[in-house]
Amino acid sequence: MIPTYDIDNLTGGLDMMFQNVMKVGFSISIILLTIWLIASLLIWLFRSQKEI
Repeated sequence: MIPTYDIDNLTGGLDMMFQNVMKVGFSISIILLTIWLIASLLIWLFRSQKEI
């Protein structure tokens, strides 16, 4: 007898794990981008005040 497969769950739950990894990766990238933006603005601010 040929075994039947569950068409709705072909990946065996890997799609949920991938979604969680993508959510965490997106959150980390947004946090790092924000930190980089704030740091670069602070560096620009302090360097511009030294020249004046």
